[in-house]
Amino acid sequence: MSSKMFEKAVLGAAIGALSATALVVTAEPAGAVPVCGQYGFNTQATTIDQSNGWLVYFLNSGDIQQTHQGRAITSMKNGANLKGGNISDATITGRDVRFTIQWDDTGFAHYSGRVDDDGFARGLGSGAAPSASAWSSTRPFPCLSQQNVATVTEDVDVYDAPGGAGDVLGVLRQGQQVTLVGNCNRNDWCQVTGPAVPGGTGWVWGALQF
Repeated sequence: MSSKMFEKAVLGAAIGALSATALVVTAEPAGAVPVCGQYGFNTQATTIDQSNGWLVYFLNSGDIQQTHQGRAITSMKNGANLKGGNISDATITGRDVRFTIQWDDTGFAHYSGRVDDDGFARGLGSGAAPSASAWSSTRPFPCLSQQNVATVTEDVDVYDAPGGAGDVLGVLRQGQQVTLVGNCNRNDWCQVTGPAVPGGTGWVWGALQF
């Protein structure tokens, strides 16, 4: 099979997968907490749905990876105007997604975005056609490493050191979410971090559900 025929076959599968994805609705449990610290590119394929009607499809090696290089193909959703290009600088750092594609006939296109709590990435594109101002992934990105997330069960002081002899940095409120740093035992001093933590990181005694 020629490379052009192969790319057409792969893109046809991607378009079919996109149609199937549109029929699936995933329900998140009430109060679900994002727990992923590092996302990766999909094992089978990464497909980007652009706001201008074009699909971009990464040809993946089969492994879940934080970085990716290789070949990309693109076409309209009806399969017309098939194009190809080379992927460079494709990286997911935590939730932040960035990649560049040098299309064979038009030049460089740059994409950046972020993986949301539902696992789908959304972002903006610029540069050579057929890049678009807005894009989204058609399937969730897999998680490479999880964070330990806890819920604050009651208002609790946050200290700059364990043991109770340090300075109080502020207060965590009941219901807020924090990320645990290292091992943490219930009813013990635990180091926590996250946007809700005064100063970004600190220590609390108990008052955590995990």
